[in-house]
Amino acid sequence: MDATCDKDGSKTVTTSCSVCGYVISVENVVIPATKHNWGEWKHDDATAKADSKHTHICLNDASHTESEACNFISKVTQQQTADQPEITTYTCKDCGYSYTEETKPALGHTHNYGAPVADYTSGEAFVEGKDYTHTATCTGEGTCSQPTKTDKCTFDNGVETKAATCTEDGVKTFTCTECGGTYTVAIPATGHAWGQWSHDAATAEADATHTRVCANDASHKETKACDFTAKVTQEATLDQAEITTYTCKDCGYSYTKETAPALAGVTVTVNAVENGSVTLAGQDVTAGGSKKFAENGTYTLVATPNEDCTFVGWQTGNKIVSTDATYTTVAVADVTYTPVFAESAKPVQFTFVDMFNNVISSQSVASGADVKIPQAPTYTGYTFTGWSADEATIKAATSSMTVYAQYEKDAAATYTVTTDADATVAYGSNSAQGTLADVPYGTQVTVSKAGATAWAIDGKIVAYGDSYTFYVASDVTVKAASATTQAPVVAAVSANQVAGSYKVEFVATRAMVDGCTYLKSGFVYGKNLTDADLTLANVGKKGSADNSGVVKAAYANSTEGSTQFILSYGISAQTGTASAKAFLTYKDQNGAVKTVYSDVMNHTYA
Repeated sequence: MDATCDKDGSKTVTTSCSVCGYVISVENVVIPATKHNWGEWKHDDATAKADSKHTHICLNDASHTESEACNFISKVTQQQTADQPEITTYTCKDCGYSYTEETKPALGHTHNYGAPVADYTSGEAFVEGKDYTHTATCTGEGTCSQPTKTDKCTFDNGVETKAATCTEDGVKTFTCTECGGTYTVAIPATGHAWGQWSHDAATAEADATHTRVCANDASHKETKACDFTAKVTQEATLDQAEITTYTCKDCGYSYTKETAPALAGVTVTVNAVENGSVTLAGQDVTAGGSKKFAENGTYTLVATPNEDCTFVGWQTGNKIVSTDATYTTVAVADVTYTPVFAESAKPVQFTFVDMFNNVISSQSVASGADVKIPQAPTYTGYTFTGWSADEATIKAATSSMTVYAQYEKDAAATYTVTTDADATVAYGSNSAQGTLADVPYGTQVTVSKAGATAWAIDGKIVAYGDSYTFYVASDVTVKAASATTQAPVVAAVSANQVAGSYKVEFVATRAMVDGCTYLKSGFVYGKNLTDADLTLANVGKKGSADNSGVVKAAYANSTEGSTQFILSYGISAQTGTASAKAFLTYKDQNGAVKTVYSDVMNHTYA
């Protein structure tokens, strides 16, 4: 009998001779049980999970089976998370069957937002109305229903990150206390805190500058030209110049400058005298002296003769301009006066004058026997016929005498007066329309025309009204003119050399108008002078040309407002040009003293 898995078997063993076959012995031998030869454990499909079993079959006898509960080992194969539970896998270490079970539930999601991040570019300038936000992202486990969260930034009070300067804006940075995002705001430039302007010592007068320094930054400086205000601190007088003080209104620096010369004025000179005393505007000038007066101002000369003397008159050049001991006149040009006195020790004063009241000679002698009778001047159109007193009368005179040169008109010296065709020319019983010929030299002629308002010679107004009376000294054309306004005038009439003499007669005419007062008239004259040279302001000065002489002045002694006047002047060498310009000084309706001039009259010697 065969042995089985769990039971022994038996067999009979016969021992015989291999040669002869003799059976030596016959024994019953036990065959040990073979034991089970189990196959692999296999899960029993009818069981599951913890109740699972497995069975293995004996390879020796398939009827032999053995079932046992699975011998599980466990292992967590899914960790517990917010979204999923813990899963443990149970595996039978024998049959390999396994199953899983949730050993712990899912934890569930908890928000865990990280640090927020600014939603804008940090460091940029603040923009009004802009939303400054930051966003945080949830880092909690599991699926998050709100993975990001956006909130408004909360900014601090700002920190100055760049200081403002005088000229450049500073920067203030505001930082979100949560996300660290920033924006900037400009801190306005402070502007200069200038100190006071201070004059720059290296500069002066009109080129002066001043500088100021910024209190915020001493390296900041500003330099500008001084801004001056001007004030006359010394008025111009006859003795001193006008001084103006220029003061900078910012830094206070000041300087002075002569801005106008001393007033030109007029110098009046009085020659020294021995037979009396003389004052000029209250100043004693007995020993001679001078004083300056404002142009067109008035001054007074006073002559007081000594007890044994008498006052004769004030002589300028060769002319007695006044016989008044107290003489008030207008300063129009530099002038020199010689006070003429007659001594009682020489009781006879002889003054010889020509037809124009020019003093030919002034002599103070003990008696007429000592008088030297001068030669009378010659004038065009006139012949000297003698003195107003003959020589015997002069020599026998025992009292002062003024002797006049006597003249007769030359019949041969005649001239033509021409005017408008419908105007009348007349003298005495002679008259004509338009032109009148053969008018003797020096004849007083009148031109007239109804409706005329003025008269002109060579286009220059010489008189106002519907008629004009004048003395004929040459051929002349006088035309009626129209004058809407009237003002005193002086005009040149003629310039003729006296026959047989170097002297030239310069004739001028003047006309006054109502409301104006005549003060003076005369001529400024000299050798080789220009129009610009011939002014009262230049009297006593040399003319502008190299060959010019000194500018001189002669005054008319006539006092009527409208008349003619004459200057007899010449160059003895009879070379060059004798020049003269008439002037008229008057006081206008407003009391202002004015001087007007004629055109220049020139006579060039052949």
